Amino acid sequence: MTDFFVSYNKADLKWAEWIAWQLEEAGHTTRIQAWDFRPGGNFVQEMQKAAATAARTVAVLSPDYLTARFTQPEWQAAFAKDPTGDKGLLLPVRVRECDLDGMLPQVIYIDLVGLDEATARTRLLAGVKRDRAKPETSPPFPGKSSRRRGQAAGSPKAPPPLPAVAQPARTTSLKTTSAARPAVPAGPLTTSGAWVKLGDGFYQSKNVDWAPDGIVVACIRPKTGDEEAALGGLHSHRYGRASQVAFAYGNRAGQMEVKSSVPKSEAGKTIYEVILKPDERRQGGWSSFGSINGVSDDEIAEMRAKLLLLNEQPAGVPKNNVLSIQHWIEGSGPVKVTKGIFPDLWTRFKSNPQTFLARVRLEAVYVLIASDTVKDVLELKIGPVQRDMLPVRFRGRRAQVADNVDPTVIKVEGKCRLGV
Repeated sequence: MTDFFVSYNKADLKWAEWIAWQLEEAGHTTRIQAWDFRPGGNFVQEMQKAAATAARTVAVLSPDYLTARFTQPEWQAAFAKDPTGDKGLLLPVRVRECDLDGMLPQVIYIDLVGLDEATARTRLLAGVKRDRAKPETSPPFPGKSSRRRGQAAGSPKAPPPLPAVAQPARTTSLKTTSAARPAVPAGPLTTSGAWVKLGDGFYQSKNVDWAPDGIVVACIRPKTGDEEAALGGLHSHRYGRASQVAFAYGNRAGQMEVKSSVPKSEAGKTIYEVILKPDERRQGGWSSFGSINGVSDDEIAEMRAKLLLLNEQPAGVPKNNVLSIQHWIEGSGPVKVTKGIFPDLWTRFKSNPQTFLARVRLEAVYVLIASDTVKDVLELKIGPVQRDMLPVRFRGRRAQVADNVDPTVIKVEGKCRLGV
């Protein structure tokens, strides 16, 4: 499933492509006619597939869009699924002056009309977030304040910031969303979007399909020569043995065997189709051992999660149990946990803050599952980084050890210090 289906009229093709590009650069996945509907396909079927498999629909609003016949069912399908707007499934983006009528005025839209590129990008990415648009700093005091020394009486005040999401003029009952100053790195982040972890590398994917039998087909767009060389260097067998690779996408991860990695040309660009299968021999270590000196395996898993996510050492463990508990926290799967994972990743990726959170979130998903800390990641929210501190909120479900016992859900919330 893609994050966004971009619905537009051909007169606004340039705007639609710009919007899709900004969303993908921010880590989201999109489906857009100009890039994804290829010659030989059935247009109606492609449009139905795009609308049905996208989590949300972006409607690129303009006079041409509002009067075109074929664009109406596209936004109406999203509106019908979410008529109250609680889920934000329909996301109108106004790119040219136009008058809205019917049901569209009831939906808060993102207004890009008349903005420069940097401001439009900030407003677009702020508008697609489902979190509150609370500013990072306090808004200016609206009442009277004492003049600063050297400020002349009657000096003009700076104008208030523009709202991140515009309020339709015809609707008076809806709330106006406040402006949100983007944090560096951006956050908080609850998904890694189109990013894929493959081995030690992180790549932007075009799409990822995960079959019921565990087979993964990932189509990856290399953006640099180094990325293309790394993808081309994946082999199904090496030295007579199947080649293993770490893999993570979304909230799923595992140790995989490479079946193939084949370059293909699409619209003049190289895309690698990487096919992976689960390596059943290396899908985690101990799932259940009962207890060690009164400490259960679920408690050990929680200690491991706190260590790798918050860099928090076990607390309240009797001295005579420390070495034994540390051994079990470290684990015996393909990934051993001896310290928090975020500080080293911060050192590695902080020079690229726009993608830091998406990449390290994927690494965390992989380590949580590969270390047998949890079987399923239910929630992992990280960021934004502030003063070298990374907020983390995590929920994960352990493997079920008996049919009559519900699997344990462990929770971790706190902040990890990134700097020394």
